Amino acid sequence: MAEEFRAAGTALAAVSADALAAPAGVANDFAFPLLRDPGCQVIRAWGLFHAQRGGIAYPAIFWLGADRRVRFAARETMAERMRPADLLAMARGGARPAPRRLWPRLADWGRALRAGGRRR
Repeated sequence: MAEEFRAAGTALAAVSADALAAPAGVANDFAFPLLRDPGCQVIRAWGLFHAQRGGIAYPAIFWLGADRRVRFAARETMAERMRPADLLAMARGGARPAPRRLWPRLADWGRALRAGGRRR
């Protein structure tokens, strides 16, 4: 998919709070640069530092224009993420994407379980 983003005139990069060496079990074979921010300077400056979670970064997407201005920003949650296909569509001139739920909310599970019990 990285080639498709390049064809749309977009360059990808990721920022990680991890130290220079990749964590055990994590391959560093991305098709785009992985920028390290072990001091969390960029992560803090962009409002993504999550102190309550041991200093990890909130997942987020930032779209910078050629002029280095932020054109699109979305702070994600662990349950809601941007789909790469939606971001690619935006790169090709489509509408701004909305996060998609990766798994149901607890209330959704409860409704499904209650509904399933009525069918028996």
